[in-house]
Amino acid sequence: MYIILISLNDIFVLSGDTLLSRPSKKPTKKPTKRRVKTNAPTRKRTTIPTSQAGCKHSTVSVQDKKVACDYIGISDLVKCFQTTSYSSFDSKVIPTQIGLLTKLTKLDTYGATGTIPTEIGCLFRLDYLDVGDVQGTIPSSIGKLTKLTRLNLSYNLLTGTIPPSIGSLTSLTSLDLSVNRLTGTISSSIGSLTSLNGLYLYGNQLNGTIPSSIGSLTTLNYLFLFANRLTGTIPSSLGSLTALDELWLYNNQLTGTIPSSLGSLTALNYLYLDNNQLSGTIPSSLGSLTSLTDLYRILHYL
Repeated sequence: MYIILISLNDIFVLSGDTLLSRPSKKPTKKPTKRRVKTNAPTRKRTTIPTSQAGCKHSTVSVQDKKVACDYIGISDLVKCFQTTSYSSFDSKVIPTQIGLLTKLTKLDTYGATGTIPTEIGCLFRLDYLDVGDVQGTIPSSIGKLTKLTRLNLSYNLLTGTIPPSIGSLTSLTSLDLSVNRLTGTISSSIGSLTSLNGLYLYGNQLNGTIPSSIGSLTTLNYLFLFANRLTGTIPSSLGSLTALDELWLYNNQLTGTIPSSLGSLTALNYLYLDNNQLSGTIPSSLGSLTSLTDLYRILHYL
């Protein structure tokens, strides 16, 4: 049994002991929706590191993945994409899909052919990169590999210039670009590689001057710039390289005098300055280089 009570503003319905009311007017304010709490974790936004910019791995096809895995000789895709190291002396072209193998920390493709793909810059975990028998240019994307400690691109047919982006590889201990066909100048950004022990740029066609910023590489043991077309004077800043064991500058077109600051390089065993266009006298400060084993190469052709 229901009893309906009507007032001026409200309608009441009695059902047993229960009193139900319904307002005659609509509320002027919308009710706030209640959030249902769940135990699901909050999803965080991830920011793509600068080193991975342009590396879209979420949209690649299975076929692309297979190409990458075929290159390193692993057919099992799960196992392939967990691989951290790959070495090969086989004569194979490096595919652009190599950039998908982002778990790699070591890539040694001494028998590689073709060119170095831009996508190599997507391998942001690489600690070691050694590539042989390739041609073309050094891609600027290589500067994204900021975890590299060793980069060896020697004895190839590489042309073009040394990309300034290499100056971003501040973890490098060894940089070897020797015996290629590289042209242009040595970028001053090389001076940012303050962890370097060895800098090998010999056997190219590099021109211009030796950047004074090389004097910032105070951990350097080996500086090989010989057999290029370098001009200008020997920068006095090289005198700051007090850990230097070998300095090879011969077979260039260097002019001017031998800077007296080289007398500070008391750890030197080898100093080769011959076959340049140096002039003037030998500074007496070189008498401090008591570890030298070959004085003839300093005196010859001065």
